[in-house]
Amino acid sequence: MSNGWIELYPSSWLYNAGVIGFLRCLDKEEKNLKGYLIWCSKKHKKYEFEKEIVKINPRVFSCIRVNYYLDGNKVVNLKGDNQYYPNFIDTDGKQKEAFELLIRGLGNQNLQISEGNCDLCDNPIYVKLINQNVKYKESLGKFREKIKKFGQYHNKLLGPSVGGFPNSAWNLDNSLKMCHMCTFLILHHHLAFTKLSDGTEVFINTPSFETMYWLNRLFREISVVKDSEDKSPLDILGMSLIEYTTKINTVLNRWTAMNIEIVIKNKTSVDFYNLPSNIQLLLTDREIASILSQIGEYYILRIVLEGRHDELLKVAHESLRAYIKNEKLNTYFRKNKNSQNPYMALRRVLDLYAKITDRRVKYGE
Repeated sequence: MSNGWIELYPSSWLYNAGVIGFLRCLDKEEKNLKGYLIWCSKKHKKYEFEKEIVKINPRVFSCIRVNYYLDGNKVVNLKGDNQYYPNFIDTDGKQKEAFELLIRGLGNQNLQISEGNCDLCDNPIYVKLINQNVKYKESLGKFREKIKKFGQYHNKLLGPSVGGFPNSAWNLDNSLKMCHMCTFLILHHHLAFTKLSDGTEVFINTPSFETMYWLNRLFREISVVKDSEDKSPLDILGMSLIEYTTKINTVLNRWTAMNIEIVIKNKTSVDFYNLPSNIQLLLTDREIASILSQIGEYYILRIVLEGRHDELLKVAHESLRAYIKNEKLNTYFRKNKNSQNPYMALRRVLDLYAKITDRRVKYGE
């Protein structure tokens, strides 16, 4: 903790998604999350970004409404065989008190203890899950043992079965040791994903929580726009990067810009895609992003995303021919501002080509 605030550092994609999902709860972006906190004073920040990390006000943990984790229409229903975290809380709900002790203890240093390291984070926080006033003491003990290691309780798709075979990726153990803070955060990872029209879910992972926060928020907003329905995650990521570069008053450093990862989750698998670093650097260049935003065409964006930059000259040639013949240009452009004004489209495409050529020389391609 720094000045009493809890510092969270970027780690694995699952942990990062959990943090971003938790921030969405604190933001109350969705209608069903309103009232998530008992305390909602605007005088006190709930969290703040600092470089690549995010700092959480510990006070929020004493204000979380635990019932929001027992109702399927809120954060998630953790009781019984739920969709994401099966049997995290027993079907009868007797472990609800233990779960509440866990949440309250995360924000109270007097209730925290040292239990060694955590395989998911570098700043482990463990809570003293002991209370003489708890009604179901046996359930408290079972809950404490259950959450010690990463299992299907934490993630239905990725978590190993209890007593499963050792995994070489997990130090020849059949699971990973998790601190109580990570246990809580991962329960929000599903909220960080954006569901597309084909059923796949997408999360944008980067080395900075602030960048993750904005890129995933922009991705979510762009994905629901009508002309984005048939677009790939890569197309939408490209538009998100353009929106971030042109509208968010933060400049991506080169390290962050070169390490953007798309996590694509299906019902039975998780896939990863890294946008080539040279393409990421182009899309996060303010001048190039501004021109792409002005053009606003997915076809032109796809040319840049796929590195087919010389094809821009072909588009410019077709635009010039349409301008000379006083014709509309519908081959490459869907937006009226471009098809009805091919001269302006021509100028922007040529300007885009010139800027990309200049940047490629600058970056040593």
